[in-house]
Amino acid sequence: MACELEIFLRRYKQGGFFNSNNTIYVGFCLHFPIGNRQLLKMYGRHLFIVTNKLFAKLLNTWIKKTGFYTVLSFYGNEYYENNQLKPVLSFTDEEKKQGRKLLSEMGIGEADWFVCFQARDPKYLGPGSEYHDYRDCDIENYLKAAEYIADRGGYAIRIGSVVDKPLSKGRHPNIIDYAVDFRSDFMDIFLLANCKFLLGSTSGPYNVSSVFGVPVACANFIPISFVPYKKSDLFVPKKIFSKAQGRHLTFNEIQDSELMDGYQSEVYKKLGVEVIENSSDEILEMAKEINMRLDGNYVPYVSNEEEYQKKFDAIFKLRRNGCPTKIGTYFLIKNRDMLVA
Repeated sequence: MACELEIFLRRYKQGGFFNSNNTIYVGFCLHFPIGNRQLLKMYGRHLFIVTNKLFAKLLNTWIKKTGFYTVLSFYGNEYYENNQLKPVLSFTDEEKKQGRKLLSEMGIGEADWFVCFQARDPKYLGPGSEYHDYRDCDIENYLKAAEYIADRGGYAIRIGSVVDKPLSKGRHPNIIDYAVDFRSDFMDIFLLANCKFLLGSTSGPYNVSSVFGVPVACANFIPISFVPYKKSDLFVPKKIFSKAQGRHLTFNEIQDSELMDGYQSEVYKKLGVEVIENSSDEILEMAKEINMRLDGNYVPYVSNEEEYQKKFDAIFKLRRNGCPTKIGTYFLIKNRDMLVA
């Protein structure tokens, strides 16, 4: 809902997708319950969106039977939309007041800065979601990064619609378990749109922050072909361990296999591999890197680190297809053996 609608609207407002008085676009929901009502409300200011279950089902059936539709492709050049075109969605003045009020109730003042952090939680989809469980990760591994943010005077806000476990009570006072104590559809979107950056995972929230032009740093990213979109973004992937070979696969081996686009858990089982979550240090160092880059005071880990970045870029065809996103430098240097041919 976040990524594809935003790309559509950005292209449409640039004159694409039959932008004329003779074309009417109607959006309708195929999946219920709807992921976030506030986001849908904001898109409803730009599109007519049908949310009645029966009407949406009938409309979808009629469209398929009559062929009275055009398939719109959103992929292949989304890097342009995300880096060159301005966000379409915005908050009303009343919504901004509401958001500031709720932040104040969480102890965050107007002059304060905050970062959202999130790990893909298996409880969100619940039983039957095993087909995607290779994307799940543990929120505990994000806490070092949260403490780094808190120690620097910022607030680290743990987000999530449904989470399996609350954060420990003895945490730093600037680390807020919003997902457990404050969560609402409205505030989900307001936080993701107004944080300094999102420290996330392969999950929907990073698309929401991208919709509003907010930088994202995604840990535990998998599959590697679906990286974030913007020049300001960073990511580090999950490593893939081959049981047969007794070692981690190289980037070249990943690219030349089904793992490059492996979107079902069955692919990983079939190939006899295990996905390895990022360590707390790998996530911490990525959080430090994006924070320093945004503040304009980034200090390289090693003098020739751009050479590692170029080697990584040269491996992946998708990088040569316009993707400007960097892989986390600490991760890349620490795992430089993955760069071998």
